[in-house]
Amino acid sequence: MRINGVRVISMKRRGSIGGSRRGDVDHDGLERRVKALQELVLPDEECVAGGLDGLFRETADYIACLQMQVKVMQIMLRVLCDPDQ
Repeated sequence: MRINGVRVISMKRRGSIGGSRRGDVDHDGLERRVKALQELVLPDEECVAGGLDGLFRETADYIACLQMQVKVMQIMLRVLCDPDQ
């Protein structure tokens, strides 16, 4: 079959028994994971401004803050545990 001069190959999907195929979307699982992420990042807020994009931005900010906290704790540990100082 051709569409606008481009050859298009059509493939039929086969159903799978007892599980989802790669590429199938498990909406319940996805919603559960998004909710778990939201509870980790923003435990006191019902919803995030900007929807899923906003949640991902907040998650990136949260990760950056955690990284900075780890760096500060590593510096403190070096300073406090250094016997030469």
